[in-house]
Amino acid sequence: DLGMVVISAAICSDLIGWIFFAIIIGMMGATSPGEGPHHSTGEVVLLALSFAVIMLTAGRWLLHRTLPWIQAHLSWPGGVLSVTLALSLCGAALSEWIGLHAIFGAFLVGVAIGDSHHLRERTRAVIVQFISFILAPLFFASIGLTLDFISNFDGTMVVVLFAIACTSKVLACTLGARLSGMDARESWAVGWGMNSRGVMEILLGTIALREHLINARTFVALVIIALATSMMAGPLMQRMLRRKRTRRLVDHLSARGFILELSGSSAEEVIREIAGVVAPQAGLEVGAVADAVLERERSMSTAFGKQLAVPHARIAGLAAPLVGIGLSPKGVAFAAPDGEPVRLVVMLLTSTEDNGDQIALLADVAATFKGEDASAQLPAVRSFTEFLALVKALQGGVADQARADRERRTAIIVAADARSGSGRGSG
Repeated sequence: DLGMVVISAAICSDLIGWIFFAIIIGMMGATSPGEGPHHSTGEVVLLALSFAVIMLTAGRWLLHRTLPWIQAHLSWPGGVLSVTLALSLCGAALSEWIGLHAIFGAFLVGVAIGDSHHLRERTRAVIVQFISFILAPLFFASIGLTLDFISNFDGTMVVVLFAIACTSKVLACTLGARLSGMDARESWAVGWGMNSRGVMEILLGTIALREHLINARTFVALVIIALATSMMAGPLMQRMLRRKRTRRLVDHLSARGFILELSGSSAEEVIREIAGVVAPQAGLEVGAVADAVLERERSMSTAFGKQLAVPHARIAGLAAPLVGIGLSPKGVAFAAPDGEPVRLVVMLLTSTEDNGDQIALLADVAATFKGEDASAQLPAVRSFTEFLALVKALQGGVADQARADRERRTAIIVAADARSGSGRGSG
């Protein structure tokens, strides 16, 4: 809920800001002779507001009704990408015709399309990746090629503008959240979340620089502020809310704790072998770690089946979880429930005071390696880098499956509601 509040407020803030900024640029007569029709200031204001209202009402409704047809009859994801890009360019062209900057029209189209729940999560993820990894780098590269950031860097200006920007935005948004009924911690989290300035602010700065509203030194300061506040937002929101980050397997993997070919042939030999590379990382005694893991193993086998075993233990004084990985091409007898030999051993060590770290890591390991893809691809791994790449690919597949499951559940609920509504109407 808090995230939705921040996102909704950010969209409204950007939308209102873009409308005012676009009108100001239009009033300045940014369109050069011969570039297109000229409108008076009143016409620009009226057309801009009309465009925004129509796009976010009738346009939004039309796109919402059209998206299912697009996703049903066009290829995925190319069809949705091409339609989205085409509509964005049309919105940009209309915005230019009005006398506003093209970005304003594309922004409105993006808000209208992104607001539809018919836009599947996988499709949304593809669009975001296309923008983030293709269009965004091109945009930043174009900025870097046109401006010398080193010679235009002014430390005093950066500090002063940074202090003004953060103080005004954080205090104002925190006060707004408090007035709306949120508690103190959530209000401060909203303030720091809204303080994040990203690509939108850099775009505004780019246009302002092009229209000579600001100079190069101010633009460089704005870019630095946008990057710094974007990086600050997540950690500061987390600190304000005092929420612990969920432990993920990939965050605790290291080459020092990886054994490509285990030499042991029994569970005890393998556990002692992996403990030998994991324990030194935290200054622990290898024998003590191995004994703690083996004591847990004797109470109940930690083999999951599907050639996976996750021996684990809680160790006193451990500051952060430790993960050791061992691969066994020939297999190890681990008393697995399916009777299969274990070829992947993941050792998890957490603190005795851990608050759910071990459970979170066990769940992540199980979700990552439960499929047939893991068993089929593990024998081809020849280095830690290849193993890490495989883990990230498997976790990406798990995320895609989770999104597909959510979409399927949503479709079932919508269909059930439609049928029950039809039944009530006919009754």
